[in-house]
Amino acid sequence: MDRLLEGALELKDLLNNPGTAAFSRLKFLPRFATDEQMTEFINGLFQAAANARYEGNWEILDDFMERWDDIGIGLQYQTLRIPDVGPVPWAALHKPLAQSKVALVTTGGVFLEGQTPYTERGDTTYRELPRDLNTDDIHIWHPGYDTGPATDDINCIFPINRFRELESEGVIGELAETHYAFMGLIPDPRELIESKAPEVALKLKEDGVDAVFLAST
Repeated sequence: MDRLLEGALELKDLLNNPGTAAFSRLKFLPRFATDEQMTEFINGLFQAAANARYEGNWEILDDFMERWDDIGIGLQYQTLRIPDVGPVPWAALHKPLAQSKVALVTTGGVFLEGQTPYTERGDTTYRELPRDLNTDDIHIWHPGYDTGPATDDINCIFPINRFRELESEGVIGELAETHYAFMGLIPDPRELIESKAPEVALKLKEDGVDAVFLAST
């Protein structure tokens, strides 16, 4: 309170949040909203909460939050610069899935114990993950989503256990020896498109992979 009275506390400080799933859209407000928008949100939240309690109708508050969810994600979208990558090449699968070698590619920020962690948003580096890895050795770093559920069950973003089961059941022919992980918060994907993605694609081709399952976040 003293900081607020002294004028040292900025509006965005009032909207600090843990970045968990509950804040998946609202988290963009302190980063991209103007002071006027943040003031409007705080004042509107105060009024919506008071009216909801007075009328015994919490849908008032729910409707207010949903509207600001949309505003928050809209502010974030305005900052994105999506490059024109041209037509997407399509590679059809020419053999039954039960005869195919399948690899996993995740953008969930996965890395293994002993590997270098991702360092910042925009990091285009990738990590190679062996098929026989121990899931207890998996770590996650990604500032773009709530990693809690994936930490509880890595198969949310890197379904290695599920694909081991599919292999043993004969649904897929073979699980590739090596899989790949990226940290998907990459606002400028040019290096990814021009360098890293073709590099991984070549490695997959050299490994005889027929199909890739992309696990995004």
